[in-house]
Amino acid sequence: MKHEVNSESDPDHHEVVDLDKARLEHNLRAEEASSSSAESGTAEAVINVDRRGGPPSPGLLDRVRGAKRRPVVPAWAKSQQEFKAAGKGLAAYAWHVAAYHAVRTPWYASRLALQAPQGAARFVGGALQWVADAEGEPLRQSAATNEDIGDYLKLSRQRDRRVRWRTVVMVGASMVGTATALSMYVLAPTWLLGTV
Repeated sequence: MKHEVNSESDPDHHEVVDLDKARLEHNLRAEEASSSSAESGTAEAVINVDRRGGPPSPGLLDRVRGAKRRPVVPAWAKSQQEFKAAGKGLAAYAWHVAAYHAVRTPWYASRLALQAPQGAARFVGGALQWVADAEGEPLRQSAATNEDIGDYLKLSRQRDRRVRWRTVVMVGASMVGTATALSMYVLAPTWLLGTV
């Protein structure tokens, strides 16, 4: 693999460097330095981590043998005492969550009562704007203001098609939604209706 290097002395001069050859020379210099430091008795040795023919990385079997294995059956399921302790801990957590939300239920209900009308109004308003093709109104107004009759007629026909189709979708969805709500009310269990 060859790479072009820009010389600092002459910005217009480029030198082509053989990267494989440069890496080989670098590795040889590092090996010589490590052997000379080992001969001189210094404790610091250079280890080339990207050297070809270096120590191989652990294989699949080595990783499998050295892997930490979790037990197949957890400890809490093996012992009756630990099973009871885990069950008590789970029950305590469930009780805490239920109590936490039970205390906050009046706040949740008041927020819902205050925000529901605004949410319903936003939903109905958005649905009516969608049916009336309000997003295309600025384009139709621009075409009418610029007296571009061809574009205005195209946009008007497009609006008519959209409104016709969207009205059918809206009527069908409102009929299915109303029927589903009524059937859920009629088929609901008595305990659920008693709390509402």
